[in-house]
Amino acid sequence: MPQYQRSINIASSSPEPLYPWTYAKLHWQHWLPDDHEANIPGLRASWMNIPLDQQNLAAYAEICGVNLVTDVAFLGDRGWYSHEIPPLYWLSLTAPIQMQLLQGDNLPLSLLFTRLTRVKVLAKKHLNKQTAIDFQFFLISVEPSSLGCQVTLLVSAIANYETIWQAEIGYVCLGRQKHTETFRQRQCYQNAQLLKIGYWYVPADMGRQFARISGDYHPLYVSSLFARLLGYRRDVAQELWLLAAALAHFPLPPQPFTLEAEFGGPVYNGSKVDLVGLQNPKGYHLQLMTPTQQAPVVNAKVEVC
Repeated sequence: MPQYQRSINIASSSPEPLYPWTYAKLHWQHWLPDDHEANIPGLRASWMNIPLDQQNLAAYAEICGVNLVTDVAFLGDRGWYSHEIPPLYWLSLTAPIQMQLLQGDNLPLSLLFTRLTRVKVLAKKHLNKQTAIDFQFFLISVEPSSLGCQVTLLVSAIANYETIWQAEIGYVCLGRQKHTETFRQRQCYQNAQLLKIGYWYVPADMGRQFARISGDYHPLYVSSLFARLLGYRRDVAQELWLLAAALAHFPLPPQPFTLEAEFGGPVYNGSKVDLVGLQNPKGYHLQLMTPTQQAPVVNAKVEVC
């Protein structure tokens, strides 16, 4: 892990949301030539003593509990939202701070063209909803790639001096390439053993609904006009929402457990999504498919440690 020379302390319990015009401003401020050498600026951030916003959590649980048209009924009760904090909630809550680290002056990327590609979450301990949380953010790697630049963040949630949740998050800056072409190269073939569970339709305004909770109004997720300028048919569904909506239909294993996911895409707001999966003694494997793409748009597995 690099030596951290700069540390950002987030003083407010509610970080400033990132609006489309914020992304546009940052894009022009931080756009660097493609041949700029990638390096680690040595950044970390702290967000301390954060109380859990019960209203925000309830809104998150509601929009992630999509109405699934079920084909099989072996999954059991999906009521874990009622007594546990969803494992991806912290990623959504801390999105503006993650973006703040990624806008460092030495980073060879633009937030406007940066997309989430993978997450690995370790849920170590059940958390009481009344507990205040300390968050630590670390920029652990910046690497050049054929796509432009790959960045990895580490986010830790700490309660009573104990790490109770941790996530490694991978982003890629696609430079001036089209996102659709890039993700076609990330083929992740469907497991023939996975069973069709059901399907749902992404609400047309899901990008705005999710942004009100996370504070991340990336124009690709909330603006059809901007999405069309990048070659898409319309605004794209947020990857973390897609994964959270799929997880809501599976019972989580006992903690500690790990969650690993890779994202393809795109999935458009208002489009159909098929859910396939298979449970096993250690957890389960799931994938999300769309009628227009041969490869999965989300491939994830959850396992007991």
